[in-house]
Amino acid sequence: QWYQRRVAVGTFSAVGATECTKCSAGPFSNAGASVCQPCSPGTYSASVGATRCTPCAAGNAAASPGSTSCTECPAGTYGLYGGTECTPCSPGQFSSSRAAPTCTPCAAGTISPSPSATKCTQCPTGSFSGNGASSCSPCAPGTFSGTVGAGQCSPCPAGTAAADGGSSQCGECLAGTFSTPGATSCTPCQAGTFSGTSGAGACTPCPAGTASNKPGVSQCEQCGTNTYSSVGSSTCTSCPNGKISAPGSQTCK
Repeated sequence: QWYQRRVAVGTFSAVGATECTKCSAGPFSNAGASVCQPCSPGTYSASVGATRCTPCAAGNAAASPGSTSCTECPAGTYGLYGGTECTPCSPGQFSSSRAAPTCTPCAAGTISPSPSATKCTQCPTGSFSGNGASSCSPCAPGTFSGTVGAGQCSPCPAGTAAADGGSSQCGECLAGTFSTPGATSCTPCQAGTFSGTSGAGACTPCPAGTASNKPGVSQCEQCGTNTYSSVGSSTCTSCPNGKISAPGSQTCK
């Protein structure tokens, strides 16, 4: 009397075989199999007699069928769970170590312009970048960045200006001019006002007894004999008939 015994999982038997043979590492089998099946790409079996294949862990990949192990993704790439290949990091991202499950966006002030970056590089002075950037942007006119790796540009302080984009510093306004924060140019002081030093954030009214009749002056001129002026005057006024004044007077007597 004879009988058949069902082939166990992880083994196979050919026609006429008297015993079952374990599948080698790489393939697997179900119960009753006559041949072992190779593991699909993205999975592996590391031991003989496997009953199933194991998906590759994130950060690893198996491109070929029948794999006995998964390969770590190199730096600059990443791998998904059960992946068949490693994917290059996109511009603006990086992975610095092997077996990365994801790529990391570049921090503000740094960039990666090409795929497969293993690190991000700092933006030079006069430029900036936001998170995940693939290129640095020049600072707009009226702003600057004085250090490498800037995440944003700063407005020019009062008394300075930057006419062009991409400035690493703002130029100081000359005497006779002024500027407010974020200026692209320095503005001449109006008639009746002055700025006596460079880097002025505002102009000062001419003191009483002086005047400036044109814009952009660094000092006001003293009123002459028998003339006078009040604060912020653009011209000196002659004394009325019968009145006199010394030079630099604010009234006549």
